[in-house]
Amino acid sequence: MAEVRQVYRILLRTVRDRISSRNQNSIWHDYIVEEFHRNATEKNPAKVQELLRLAKDYAQLVQGVNYEKELLLSYNIGIDPEERQRSMIERTANLVGLQLPIVPTDAESRGLT
Repeated sequence: MAEVRQVYRILLRTVRDRISSRNQNSIWHDYIVEEFHRNATEKNPAKVQELLRLAKDYAQLVQGVNYEKELLLSYNIGIDPEERQRSMIERTANLVGLQLPIVPTDAESRGLT
């Protein structure tokens, strides 16, 4: 019973934090509550373990997809490496309350613009 409660809480917390809060869109929350209540009377231990494993796997999947998405956004995939590095340095400086000086680009320093 404790394992069921633990998985239930993990799944609800994951959906709330990673997909949408209950106030914004309660469909996911309501579905999870409904599924757990529907299977609460299940007596077959193998079936219960299978359902718990499925719930744990889904929570890990949602957490993993969210983590991967955050990683890709932090890497700024799609921009050139120099611009990515400049952007990361600027964000780091902004986090500690500093502002970087404006540095001319290569084209500006050569007088091409």
